[in-house]
Amino acid sequence: MLDKKQLELNAILEVSQAINANLPEESLYKIFYFTCLSTFQFDSLALVVFEDDEGKVAASKKINLSEKDLKFFNDYEFPTGAVPREDLNIGEEFDFIDVFIPVVHKSKKLAVVLIGDEDQSYENAKSRFTFIQTLANIIMVAIENKRLVRRELKREAFRKEMEIAQDVQGLLFPKSLPDNDKIHFFASYLPHSSVGGDYYDCIQLNEKEYLFCIADVSGKGVPAALIMSNFQASLRTLSHYSSFDIQQIVIELNHQIFSSAQGEKFITLFLAKYNTETRKMVYVNCGHNASLLLDKTGLQKLEIGTTVLGAFEELPFIKVGDLDVEKDSLIVNYTDGLTETFNKDLEEFGEERLEQFFMDNKGKELPLLHQELIITIDEFKGKNAYIDDLTLLTAELK
Repeated sequence: MLDKKQLELNAILEVSQAINANLPEESLYKIFYFTCLSTFQFDSLALVVFEDDEGKVAASKKINLSEKDLKFFNDYEFPTGAVPREDLNIGEEFDFIDVFIPVVHKSKKLAVVLIGDEDQSYENAKSRFTFIQTLANIIMVAIENKRLVRRELKREAFRKEMEIAQDVQGLLFPKSLPDNDKIHFFASYLPHSSVGGDYYDCIQLNEKEYLFCIADVSGKGVPAALIMSNFQASLRTLSHYSSFDIQQIVIELNHQIFSSAQGEKFITLFLAKYNTETRKMVYVNCGHNASLLLDKTGLQKLEIGTTVLGAFEELPFIKVGDLDVEKDSLIVNYTDGLTETFNKDLEEFGEERLEQFFMDNKGKELPLLHQELIITIDEFKGKNAYIDDLTLLTAELK
């Protein structure tokens, strides 16, 4: 018959081979469980493992633990080595456990082994507890390394996803905007994260007509970037139809977004067409922040339209706004990142402050106007972080 030392060496060899074979975590837990019970015949045993501040029972014989018990073990500061119950400051509810063996690696508690063994005193069984701690440490460190590798792979996958999304998003924004004696566009975009969900565009339809828009897609990352990419492709294709109709374009855009996202994502949009000769503008607001029209008579909110695009297979209603634009008017298009910026008192910047800013600063050069607004919002928020993208598209209609 193999002596105790040989059994322990064989157990460590089996565990090492299992780790080298890259067996899954559950297999390693089972090896630990059967090794302990076959070698030492404990009355009861449990291996409680900790991950992300939560505990779970990975293996157990005759030990049942509640969620409350697992939280207690997760929070409890155990000594570094095996310790009998009577040496710990714990309640009577754990009287069925005789020995606690914590597993710690680099000051991080990975697990605790619970043993019930009334037949033997702690002093007489110290050596076996030391072996169990060694065995559990080998297994749990291997599992922790697996977790670290998984986290690293996940981070790398996320990093690559962000790179793809950034590349896609970078292709969406127009490389230049119209600037002539009839119309002048200027845009600012400050993403909250590496990949935002905002979008703006301006398309010259012919010598006298321009189509412009601002949009915000729900969600972030590659899925949002792809939805917005499909949206841009559809918009640019539809805009070049000879029978241009802004209402029909919005209906078709809704159909395209719903088909590609199946109602799981949606886009808010402000879309307008402006004729520099007739000075007429038609627009549809699709659940987006109301764009602002500022002229010598004051400020007008452009709210007519429909609901968000992509949420319904068919839009429940749609109206087209139609207006005559005065000379030297200003159109302000923005996303909710501007108005939903909060200060230290959790007060948002809001629409009223935004509207007042433009009424007070209308007539300034657009680049300066954008710069001063961003400074104003930045001073308003103080040390608070931005919670969303900030996008601003303005147009001087001369």
